[in-house]
Amino acid sequence: MNNEITEKKSKLKLITSFVKFFIILFLLFVNFVAADAQITAKSKDKSTAKYQGTISGEWSGGTMGVTVEGTFALTILANGTISGTFSGFESGNITGTLSPIGEINAKGSAGFSDWSGQLSIEDGRLSGSGTWEGYASTGSWKSK
Repeated sequence: MNNEITEKKSKLKLITSFVKFFIILFLLFVNFVAADAQITAKSKDKSTAKYQGTISGEWSGGTMGVTVEGTFALTILANGTISGTFSGFESGNITGTLSPIGEINAKGSAGFSDWSGQLSIEDGRLSGSGTWEGYASTGSWKSK
């Protein structure tokens, strides 16, 4: 009789150990899956490819009572390279880079030297706004 009880206790301990083992394995698996999903999400957020496309709009500004204005068009490549043109009171080229969070840092020719701003994606469409400086003038730009 004692032998049967001891045997049943041993089997129960063995079953309990297997259950604990499989629960631990399951929790580790879930943890690894969650960690992989977070890493994948973070790496996707660090890509400039989501901003790939074209954007155009208007720029304006001035200094000492003189207003200047015009239009611009930019192309953003998947690697974050920016190139484009501006025209109006002055005309020239714009080249620069885009950060993974959509910040523009670019240089313009024709004296409009620094262009900066923020891009966003609204309803699947690229848009943005920012500022420019040059020729002792300052102004802003905004996509249409």
